[in-house]
Amino acid sequence: RTLRTNIQLKRQPHQKVILFTSSLPAEGKTISVCNLAITMAKNRLKTLLVDADFRRADIHTVFGLPKAPGLGDVLTETCNFEDSLRTFVDVAIGDFNLDIADAEGLDYLHIVTAGYYSGNPAELLTSTNLEAFLQKARSRYDIVILNSPPVLLVTDPVLLSSKVDAVVIVYKVGKTSKEILLRAKEELERGKGTLLGVVLNNMKPHLAIYPSQYHYKYGYEVRKAGK
Repeated sequence: RTLRTNIQLKRQPHQKVILFTSSLPAEGKTISVCNLAITMAKNRLKTLLVDADFRRADIHTVFGLPKAPGLGDVLTETCNFEDSLRTFVDVAIGDFNLDIADAEGLDYLHIVTAGYYSGNPAELLTSTNLEAFLQKARSRYDIVILNSPPVLLVTDPVLLSSKVDAVVIVYKVGKTSKEILLRAKEELERGKGTLLGVVLNNMKPHLAIYPSQYHYKYGYEVRKAGK
């Protein structure tokens, strides 16, 4: 909820499509975006969560959904936009461990899994089909969250950064050096991405600026990029 609130306060009204990436693997990016999408939906925002990581797709596993059809299938024109959408009903009957008492508001959440694509992802991410997909998503949803690979491993996030409205870097405190984080920031700026901020993941309460906001062992904080 803290992450949702900070993003809502920092983003401009036109910033609907937000790309999430990290410097390196295992910084908690995928779980962060899944939790954020659920929380946005529970706040009555029409939310679309898109797995744009064709190299190591995980969102379908988190929600217990089939991997396809998904984004790759839409961009290669083997299915249409509507057929790629997964809803609360799909999640409820899948393998996701969902308590019905906690399901209120999840009808506002739609998910597009990665789907199948065996070629070079860069070809899809620079295609006019992706631009059409994002345009349609902007017109139908209050917020669109894209999950992408780590920026220092592949060029996918850099290619996507110029097509979205804002970029957020997930940074696992204590795992990745600040120098590596700075390199990731510079790469995204080189791709002309608009950095919204950095999510400090795995942050212990006594390290937070406002400890009273954190009710669990670890929390999130969004800081302005460059700070």
